[in-house]
Amino acid sequence: MRRSRSSARSRTRVTTSWTWPSPACGHTVNGHTEELLTGDTASKVRAAALGEVSGTVDRVETNVDSSTPYEAHIRKADGTEVEVQVNRDFSVAAVRLSTS
Repeated sequence: MRRSRSSARSRTRVTTSWTWPSPACGHTVNGHTEELLTGDTASKVRAAALGEVSGTVDRVETNVDSSTPYEAHIRKADGTEVEVQVNRDFSVAAVRLSTS
């Protein structure tokens, strides 16, 4: 916590920092690193994943460790974390327990 003084009064300034994962946020396989999805692609992957599994989407990103190009990480109501693998046509290929 930082404190700053201004004239005769003192006040406390609370500094909070939130860091969103960088675009190169995932792990690397064979020289390729997973990257966060944005825009239309992110929206379509999110919709496909939520159509298969209900819960809260933690992130949607490229997938470098299987044959599907995209993945969504979802936390279900019971706390279970799953990875939904999504094809290029935005159909769901698989749902598996998340390892991250």
